[in-house]
Amino acid sequence: MRRGLVKRSVATLYLSVLLTASLISPANGIIGGVPDTTSNNIVVRLVRPSGYYCSGTLVARTWVLTAAHCLADSSGQLFGDLSNAVVATADGIAGRSGAISKVLAVVAHPDYNPSTFVNDIGLIQVNDVFGDVYAELATADELKAVEDTFSTGIASGFGRTTQNGSGTSSPLEVKLALLAQNYCRSNWSYNSPYEFTYVCAQVSTTSTTCQGDSGGPLFVIAGGTRRVAGITSFGAIRCGESYSVFTRASSYLPFLQSYGIGTPDVVIPELPALPPLSVVVAAPVLPSMPGTPNAPLPKFITTRIFQLVLDSAGSNRCVWDIDGPQALRGYKVSIYLKKVATKPTFRKVLNEFGDTTGVFKMSCRNVRTAGVFITTESSGVRTRVPE
Repeated sequence: MRRGLVKRSVATLYLSVLLTASLISPANGIIGGVPDTTSNNIVVRLVRPSGYYCSGTLVARTWVLTAAHCLADSSGQLFGDLSNAVVATADGIAGRSGAISKVLAVVAHPDYNPSTFVNDIGLIQVNDVFGDVYAELATADELKAVEDTFSTGIASGFGRTTQNGSGTSSPLEVKLALLAQNYCRSNWSYNSPYEFTYVCAQVSTTSTTCQGDSGGPLFVIAGGTRRVAGITSFGAIRCGESYSVFTRASSYLPFLQSYGIGTPDVVIPELPALPPLSVVVAAPVLPSMPGTPNAPLPKFITTRIFQLVLDSAGSNRCVWDIDGPQALRGYKVSIYLKKVATKPTFRKVLNEFGDTTGVFKMSCRNVRTAGVFITTESSGVRTRVPE
């Protein structure tokens, strides 16, 4: 692989001018976002001679996870204009040289389709200068647990802060309700087919990912930590008018593991040399497709992600146990009797197994008639818990 493509003094001067000219802007970014103080040294900004253009996530000491379309120039040519590209965290943008690296090599998924954005996932190899701080990948079950309960994920990036505005010098985050796969498929509004390698999120024009957030992470909370579940891929022509769509990271484990991500004992293959510097007319933006407005979130759903066990302890006492997925351990939940109950009967925290228990002061027969419903924290959708 080609390293040291420009002399150090030239690279330093180039980076200094580039950061001053195109990166520094008010830190009030992702539309409707707030500063991402949790993962600001994990989320990176991608910069090349034409300027800032994408986001990414450190997922290993020397690897940045991003979207494949972030590795293309304005003509759609993969790996164009990357020989002088750099990546930087917020600290790097602020001037700390230890949080900046040149792009050493890049790889896109071999089946990436630039017309439909299927398999929109890629990797950037960087120098080991980021302090061994990186995000872990979420498992398929950890993501499914959040999707199936319409709970929130966290999108982060350096993108536009308004529909036609500029980016930000530090990453911002926004909480988005993730949609169950079947719900997203049945309400799909884009003019390309739905794929099960997508993750869908409910957004609005005032709370959404936008241009410049491409390649950035969609986090879910699992085991008390943020884990990468998706990569920002595409949205509607006007940001927030239809679902934001992310590449499902867990669908690409063989691709990622072949580069040593998620499996530390893998031998990393030698990558091809970077192509010569190519001219870019305009930096790519978050891909967009014509779409129709979001369908409203359902108020009530039934899912098998939780299971109810009832045990009579007398005529007016019913011991209940709700078994959930371990991926939701530590989540706060509210438990309701009756579909239209306005106040929860219990507020609980799921234990290390994703379970919780308690006692209703009525017979189990009456509990079954009323129905038991649950909501997880940050979810507006009430789920019926079946026996």
